[in-house]
Amino acid sequence: MTETLLERLKHPELSVRKVATEQLVTLGSAAVPRLLEVALASPNPTVQVRTLEALGRIGDFRALPLFLQQEQSTDLDVAQAARQAQAELRTLSREQQQTQILSQLSEDTAPQMLLALAEYVVRGPEDLALAVYQPLRHALHHATVAPGDTRFEPLKRALESLDLSHHAPAQASSLPDTAEGLVRLLKSGDYAVRTAAVAKLALLGDAALSALEEALANASYAARIRMLEVLGKLTTPRALPLLLRAWHLYPNEQLEVHRALMGLIPTLEAHPDPALVPAYQEAIQLFRYEPTGVAVAAARALVQLAQTAPSPRYRVVVPLLKPRFFAPPLTAGLVPLGKELDRLTTAWKDLPLAAEAPTDTHNLPLVSEKDSPARS
Repeated sequence: MTETLLERLKHPELSVRKVATEQLVTLGSAAVPRLLEVALASPNPTVQVRTLEALGRIGDFRALPLFLQQEQSTDLDVAQAARQAQAELRTLSREQQQTQILSQLSEDTAPQMLLALAEYVVRGPEDLALAVYQPLRHALHHATVAPGDTRFEPLKRALESLDLSHHAPAQASSLPDTAEGLVRLLKSGDYAVRTAAVAKLALLGDAALSALEEALANASYAARIRMLEVLGKLTTPRALPLLLRAWHLYPNEQLEVHRALMGLIPTLEAHPDPALVPAYQEAIQLFRYEPTGVAVAAARALVQLAQTAPSPRYRVVVPLLKPRFFAPPLTAGLVPLGKELDRLTTAWKDLPLAAEAPTDTHNLPLVSEKDSPARS
């Protein structure tokens, strides 16, 4: 059955490829070895994207080296699929991630796997790093490294720099009360101090935004990861524009931005803000084809706003919530929300809107040969 489904990933019909992907996901870990083989062997970007999607949704850490390798692909769709697959792993519970990392460390000590696990841990939340720090450190120090292979040393140093020794919890009363002071502590060498500063900053809401925005631009990689973590924990939807800006400014940290956006979902849905309409629109534009719920949360906020105070400004998003024949399927739940937003703002349906034009290359129809301009 697995072979038949893998063959269908090459089918010219999108619907056939989509069904095959869903069935492979249903097979779970049993399908992982062949999916990995196909992903590595196939020169077809469409097949690579589909295998990466299936592997990410299955959530098996055996695929982690592949995800990190394909993240560097020159094909933008393949690179994005690899980043999305890593984001899927981050949606697993801390305990599930920890169990799989420890399992891989005991079963697969190949250099590629150790490098992938180390990079994943260094780029992740510190509570996960704390849980796997000792066995990962041991594995890295006893890895068989080929002469001239310099890839391990930077990751060893990065892991050591996390300073994840067991400290007594820092007392909140000993921390500064200002956002600026707490942000400075995110660069502390003491794990307990950093953790306490993250927790206290998350309680400040809007008051933390200005300090975080100013500090992000000049932060080290490790400090920026902690700042993004705080933004995802804030109880203010006004963290959304800052995270969207970070998505564009820091492409190497898009996984961390994505995780922060997912953490912000409950706040976006609970506190719709009419000042954030452009940010909601951008979030839908960026994430409407991804299953993480960010676009759905933004669309729900707009529907809530339109229910309490209908306005033509909300119609700008309606075209983005309509399925298009040549585009990938929208995230589940977006189409009904688009129809509801359309209904709530129907009084302004005849107004010309710039958003009625295609807003990205995914929405452009294919030109038939007879309509193509003549070539010289």
